[in-house]
Amino acid sequence: MRTLGLVICVTGPRPGNGRSLQANVERMSIFGNLFGTGEKKSLPEGATLVDVRSPGEFASGHVDGSVNIPLDKVQGELKRFKSMEGPIVLVCASGNRSGQATRWLEQQGLRNVQNGGSWVNFR
Repeated sequence: MRTLGLVICVTGPRPGNGRSLQANVERMSIFGNLFGTGEKKSLPEGATLVDVRSPGEFASGHVDGSVNIPLDKVQGELKRFKSMEGPIVLVCASGNRSGQATRWLEQQGLRNVQNGGSWVNFR
């Protein structure tokens, strides 16, 4: 069995966003999704933050003002989603479940939804 690896070591800011390549890789990595990037994301004006984690996960910590609609309940709450005004940002622990919910809601015709990734980025 062969293992291939790639190590990139670049210092200094990169053109475009002012972050180093390492910082950009961390932001896009699974570790950034799971544990947050250290950068607090801001919600779009008038957005509703929907946390699709289980009620137990939500109870153990969540963003103030967020709404808990677990992933397994999203389909049954379509009317509720359609009645939400403004952008809808979905979050979970890593961005996986919120991504699934986002894709399903888009397939149902909602265009104001986005995957916010991990809820910890909004604390």
